[in-house]
Amino acid sequence: MTGHSIPDPASVEENGRTYTGYYREGRYLLPNDGAEQDRLDLQHQVWRLLLDDALHLAPLDWGAAGDDARNVLDIGTGTGIWPIEFSEANPGARVVGTDLSLIQPPPDAVPPNCSFVREDSEEDEWVHEVEFDYIHMRAMLSCFTDHRSVINKIYDNLRPGGWFESQDFSFDLVAADAATEAVLAGSSIRLWQQRMFEGMRTLGRDLRVARHYAQWLSDAGFVDVEQRYAKGTTSDGTSTTTIDEMDSRLLLCPLNPWPRGPKDQEIGLYFETDIVESLEGMSAKVLPRAGMSAEEIQALVLRVEQDVRNQEMHAYTPVYVIYGRKPLKGKAGTENNHQIE
Repeated sequence: MTGHSIPDPASVEENGRTYTGYYREGRYLLPNDGAEQDRLDLQHQVWRLLLDDALHLAPLDWGAAGDDARNVLDIGTGTGIWPIEFSEANPGARVVGTDLSLIQPPPDAVPPNCSFVREDSEEDEWVHEVEFDYIHMRAMLSCFTDHRSVINKIYDNLRPGGWFESQDFSFDLVAADAATEAVLAGSSIRLWQQRMFEGMRTLGRDLRVARHYAQWLSDAGFVDVEQRYAKGTTSDGTSTTTIDEMDSRLLLCPLNPWPRGPKDQEIGLYFETDIVESLEGMSAKVLPRAGMSAEEIQALVLRVEQDVRNQEMHAYTPVYVIYGRKPLKGKAGTENNHQIE
């Protein structure tokens, strides 16, 4: 946890929660208040567990100790917990986090090589005076209308040889066994998911956009594009195996602590809380766009919470971690372009 709850004076209040206010009001669909900041810090722990405590998977080869005076950008930084921890691990790097809301700790509470800027990475012209060696963004699936334009901006603002990495969930649920698939078909969580898709489409947004990222990085000119995966625990907990019929390149995040493996149980415990804490604030902004009343939304959210906590629901959420490198010279094609098939 960052240990801070920072109110943004530019916020507006709706339904007892605060959201991004006069600066790009309505673009971000989750709250920005203290409860949401706690949830974002908790979600950071989900990522730490999924990535075996790593902050990144891109192969940042920055030379010998002390030779790490590099420029790093974190897009959609939230509470700033990722750049704070990256700054602490890389004291020679200059790390900046950007977000629509200024909900990050004050300068005297963060490492001296860490700073924060209010910015809309999609709509604004970037004002950074440096080319970055590494650009990171995480859980941005709902934030942009045109993710490809953001990827192109990232490419243009990297130095040759610099890396970009996206870590994101897909708004899917994948059953680990036939019994769960049958339950999911008529469940409240599946209905909620469908209504969320409908509501987001009215904004021109795709909650499963991460599945396109590897191709879009290649299209933008990135080389050495990789999509990383881990093994998923089978439903009886007796072994681990890749889920070939889905996509062997995907990380899999348990919906709740249903697996028997201790690591997956811990991930599922955090992720269950992460989802439950986000349901109300996100649904209140999106589901009216799918034609639902406030009363219908409240009733559905309560049923979805029960589904999320049901450990008979052996389900995963796919996770995509994708990174690529800007070539040293020109666009892709001037170097060997190694990418996923």
